[in-house]
Amino acid sequence: MPAYRIYFAERVSDPTEITFEFTLGPAGRGGRLGSRLDSAGSKLRGRELEKEGIYWLEEPIAHDDHAASAAIAHELKVPIQIGENFNGPEGLLRAINARASDYIMIDVARIGGVTGWLHAAGIAAAHGIEMSSH
Repeated sequence: MPAYRIYFAERVSDPTEITFEFTLGPAGRGGRLGSRLDSAGSKLRGRELEKEGIYWLEEPIAHDDHAASAAIAHELKVPIQIGENFNGPEGLLRAINARASDYIMIDVARIGGVTGWLHAAGIAAAHGIEMSSH
């Protein structure tokens, strides 16, 4: 699979210092874009991006690694946002119980349609977590 390097030149003073590597490969009929950063790499990039004044860091680690996401959220000052890959409200609840993020961003198609989105909104509100749509 080919690897692509993405540079954040718009907001970052030296884009060669902050790069994310992605692998584009098959997933069903389309492609899948997945982060190749490990926990240490995500923390490093997060600290560098904090200096640039970003509002949040989205999905800094594999979407289902809630323990690593929680460790990153605990260590960084910038809020962590996850959730676009939750499959149903149960995934959201697992992430909340792990304290995996500061904010959540739900994808209506993955969370279970409008009904799943409404359930997720209730769960987020009950736990005091800000939620947005992907």
